[in-house]
Amino acid sequence: MFSAVASIVLSHRCLLFAVTLIFLFFAGDAISSTATATSDFSALLNETEPLTPTITTDQEALAMISSLLMDKRSGTSAFQRKRSRKIRKISIPDELTQSGIQLIREIAIFHWASQFLNLLENQPLSTAQSTYVKQQAFLTWVRGKPPQSGLNKVLTLTETLLELSTHSSPTNATWNGYRKFSQYIWETYPDWKGTDSAWLTVAEQEGASGILWRLQSYWKTDALNNDQSQSERVGNKDAHIGRFLQQQVIPISKTHLEISLFQLQTQYERRAWETWRKIQARKTQQHEREGLTRLCGTWQWLIHNHQNHGDHKTIMVYPPPSQYERMDPQPAKIQVQGDTVYIRWEFPNGIIQEESLLLSEKDRMLSGTFVNNMGPNGNITGRRMAPCKNR
Repeated sequence: MFSAVASIVLSHRCLLFAVTLIFLFFAGDAISSTATATSDFSALLNETEPLTPTITTDQEALAMISSLLMDKRSGTSAFQRKRSRKIRKISIPDELTQSGIQLIREIAIFHWASQFLNLLENQPLSTAQSTYVKQQAFLTWVRGKPPQSGLNKVLTLTETLLELSTHSSPTNATWNGYRKFSQYIWETYPDWKGTDSAWLTVAEQEGASGILWRLQSYWKTDALNNDQSQSERVGNKDAHIGRFLQQQVIPISKTHLEISLFQLQTQYERRAWETWRKIQARKTQQHEREGLTRLCGTWQWLIHNHQNHGDHKTIMVYPPPSQYERMDPQPAKIQVQGDTVYIRWEFPNGIIQEESLLLSEKDRMLSGTFVNNMGPNGNITGRRMAPCKNR
C-alpha cells in the first residue's frame, strides 16, 4: 500500500515539475521583454530571504516595502541595515499600502515554503518541530486577513504531521497482533486521498486528533481475539499505533506535505511576481503624472526653423494629467524623465515631429530642439506664462 501511494506521489511531483517548465517556456517571451523588472524581482527575493520570516505585523511589512520603494536612490537598501526595534512611521502612498503589504506577505510565504521544504528533506522531524514552534508569530501574521489561498491547508497538514511524529513506539514494545491491527485499519479506511473519509481529508480537516481517533477505533471493535487479555490490549495499543504511524502514515504524509510545500512555493512566487509588476506599473504611472504636472500650464513658445531661418511664436496649453483628452491637437506621446521632456506629434498625411526639451529655472523655462520627418528642424524656447489650473 505504501509503495503504491509513494509511487503516485512521486509521479505527481514529476508532473508538477514538468508543468512548471512548460509554464516558464511559454512565459519566456514576456519575461525577456521585461528583463529589468525580472532582475529587480530576483534581487528582491534574494535580499528578503533571511528577513521575511522575522516579520510579525503589517507595520513591519510596510517598513520593508517602504525601504524597497523609497530607499533605492541611496544606493544601499534598508534591508541590508540592521533592523531597528522601533518601527518608524512609514511614508508611503496610500494606493500602495495594501499592495505593498500583500507583496511582502506573498514573498514571505514563498520563502517559508522553500525553507521548510528544505528542512523536511534534510533534517529529522524533531528539528522541523522546534523550528515550527519558533515561527508561530510569523505564521500568525501570514495567516492573516484576507486568508491566503492554499496556505492554511498546508499549515494544518504540517501541524498534523509534526504532532503525529511525537507518538513513537516504545523500545520494549511487543508486536503480537500488529498484523491484524494493520489489516483492519487499511480494510476499514483504504483511501489515502480523494474521498471524505480519506486519510488526507481527515488530516486536513480534523488534524492529528482525527488520525489518532481512527487508529484507536480498533480497540472499540470486536476485531480483537476473544482470548486476548485486557492488559495485553492496552499494552500493545500505543506500540501498534506508533508503529503504524512511523511505517505508514508519517512517510506518506511527509511526502504529500513536501509536494504541497513545493506547490505553495511555486504559487506564491508567481503571485508575488504579479503583485510586484502591478506596483511597478503604479510607480511608473505616478512618475508620469508627476512629470506631466510639471509641464502643465500655459507656455509661450518661440520656434526657430533652421531650414528657412524663420521664427514662429505660439501658445501651448498643457492641461493637468487627468484632462489630457481635451488637449487639441493631442501629442501622440509625452514623456518626462527628470528634467528631460520628450514630445512626439503625429499629424495627418504621415507628418511626424519629435521634440527633445529641458525644463529649467524651477520649471519656468523649457528649451530644446525639434525635428520633422518632412525636413524642418530647429530650436524651441518656451516660457511659462500661467501656472497649471485645476490640479
